Amino acid sequence: MLAPHRETHPSVVQLSPERRLNLLALISLIFFTTCGGAFGLEPLVGAVGPGWAVMLIIITPLAWSFPAALMAAELTTLMPEEGGYYIWVREALGSFCAVQQAWWTMTISVVWLAMSPALFVSYFTFFATSIARLVGAPDLSISVIRWPLAVLFIASGVALNLRGAREVGRSTKVSSYIVLASFVLLVLVWLKVGPMPSVVDFIRRDLASSHKGALLLGLSYIIYNTSGWENASTYADEVDEPRHNYPRALAVALLVMILCYLLPVIAGVSTTSDPAVWNSDAGRPVIAQRIGGRWLGSLLAGAGLISTMGLFNAQLLYVSRLPVVLACDG
Repeated sequence: MLAPHRETHPSVVQLSPERRLNLLALISLIFFTTCGGAFGLEPLVGAVGPGWAVMLIIITPLAWSFPAALMAAELTTLMPEEGGYYIWVREALGSFCAVQQAWWTMTISVVWLAMSPALFVSYFTFFATSIARLVGAPDLSISVIRWPLAVLFIASGVALNLRGAREVGRSTKVSSYIVLASFVLLVLVWLKVGPMPSVVDFIRRDLASSHKGALLLGLSYIIYNTSGWENASTYADEVDEPRHNYPRALAVALLVMILCYLLPVIAGVSTTSDPAVWNSDAGRPVIAQRIGGRWLGSLLAGAGLISTMGLFNAQLLYVSRLPVVLACDG
């Protein structure tokens, strides 16, 4: 049992209880920090095949994410301070290592944050084209507004984050409801039209085949998509009752992530395992379209738009707390 931690400096933020993040908001933020829906897993199936993809989705969260979530729950409960893992490293290894941890996280976040506007424009293209076809309008070309659309996306995320953690939490709660409801509908449509026994046989046959050299590539995809559990710790001083809510939120988010990855992938591979479909270019909307038609593809493209906004806002929230704490530490 670890001893209670005494704060080494005064609280960085002073918020009333009603301005703090509640349990549902924290679950939603962790969901978008670590997952955000089954978007981004498409290259995994294309790389290793459906059988190994399903096995990696089952095994990796238990072997990789579960220990990381336990660590994050334990240390955030022990030290519920603004800065999260920066504080953990500082207490264990000193200021130099802590600054390196924070600095490299902020550096790589430039790459992570840049992915969201690009994905948003990609899903918007599919969504706008599908809607135009549904209503009988000519295909819309948005090539001239790709950059303005990306800039508008970034500006809206910055504006929301400037309003505070509570507003970001409220936004991600709504986003998580929409994204999860879309995947639930996809699975329900698949259950109505998909033959369950053939899925098991199909995956078993694929596991028996050879995917030489693809396992490491598959691990890189799945580990990237199941990491980040410690990142939600950086705004611990803005969470209501963090010692109680962090363990609960991490447990719920882990379970939701596993189901959100596993069921849509099983539904998708029962329809097609073509690597030309299971890639980042075609993506989840094309797979959903094959399961339920154009309307379902449009719905998942819309959910992709919402998901990229949630990912961007959640990542911007946690990384923006690091320079503040660095400044407070001098």
